[in-house]
Parts: sequence; structure tokens; C-alpha cells
Amino acid sequence: MARLLKPRRGARRWVGEYRAPDGRLRRLTLAGDKGASQAALNELVRTLERAAAGQAVSIDQLCPLIRERAAEDLRAAGVRVVGDGDLDVKRLLDCWHAALLDRGRTRKHADLHRRRAGRLLGECGIERVTDLDPIVIERCLARWRRDGLSAASANHYLTAVKGFVRWCIERGLLTNNPLAILKRHNADADRRHVRRALDPDEARWLLRVTEQSLPWRGLGGPARA
Repeated sequence: MARLLKPRRGARRWVGEYRAPDGRLRRLTLAGDKGASQAALNELVRTLERAAAGQAVSIDQLCPLIRERAAEDLRAAGVRVVGDGDLDVKRLLDCWHAALLDRGRTRKHADLHRRRAGRLLGECGIERVTDLDPIVIERCLARWRRDGLSAASANHYLTAVKGFVRWCIERGLLTNNPLAILKRHNADADRRHVRRALDPDEARWLLRVTEQSLPWRGLGGPARA
């Protein structure tokens, strides 16, 4: 329930009446312009509805008329309130990278996933995690595929971004996975390198060359062979 009340006699500003998350009926003095007041009240209601649905809410982006009241109502209802800095994709990618290392992933793995996710999200123009749009990401991957990217490589980019999104959900920045509808490409139908078993002559040649090779990663030729 939300409605706009006319200014009282002698007053210049409109008043918004709405239902707070804790069930109380509250009023908030808005602007002198009716249109601006209605827009602010609608924004406040939408914000409270998103929070009730479990979505992270960035107070920094709200209209100044409702910012403090929204933060007050949300905190009173036990809803986590975040600022834009908490939702910045570049900063969160760095945090995710550190989390991968903390979980025992190799630096090569963490760097690769950070780079892939960052490139795809950057190409899509996504700067805040709440701006994640599966359609935009799908179209970007489709464009890369038309430019020659293999299905397997497209899957690698999608896997990296989905891993990042799952981590954001773990942190409470997202409550649902907006990319869950995106499916992997059929890599078997787009094989760029068809692999096969070595024939006996090729296997003997590989073992002979390996045995005679220089040490690599601490292993001599005979040990590697």
C-alpha cells in the first residue's frame, strides 16, 4: 500500500504514505512537485519490494529524497544494506581471485578465471553485479562465436563468470543466479582439434624423444618417459 497525500494547508511539500517492511504504516515528506514526489515514492516502494525478495539493495543509487528513510526501514527489518562500492565488479573480481587462492586453487587457475570473467563482463559493460543480464552476456558470447571463438572457449568464459556469480551469492550480494538460464555450447559439434590415440610408431617416437630431452619441472628425460 502506498499513496501520495496532498500538502496540508500552509505546507509546500507532498507526503508519501507506505507500508514499511516491519508492517508499520509510515509517512515521509517528499518534494514540492507532485510528479517528483510520486516518482520518489514509487522508487521507495520498489526498493523495499526488492529487499523483501532477497535482493541486495544499493542505497547510493536511490533518490536523495528517500535514501535515508529507505536505509532506516531496511536496517530495522534486518535487511543488509550495501553501497555502490560493495557492488563494483572490478573490486569484487579481485576479492574473488583472492578467495580462489585461499581455497587452495593454483595462481594459474585463479588468474585465468579472473581474466576470463573480467573480459566477458567488461565487454558487456557490466560494472555492478546487480546489473548482470543473461541476455547481454548471451549476445556477447554469440558475437564472439561469429568472430571465430570456439564453443569450448565460449564455455570456458561462461564457466568463469558463473563461478564469480556463485561466489557473489555466497557473500549475500545476490540471492538468485541471474545466469542460471544460460546453457553451455555443444563443444562436440564444434571440435577444432580432433584428438586420437597414438599409433605404436608414434608412441615409440614420443617416448624416445622424451627420454632424451632436457629436465622439465624437476624431472629428467627418463623419468618423464
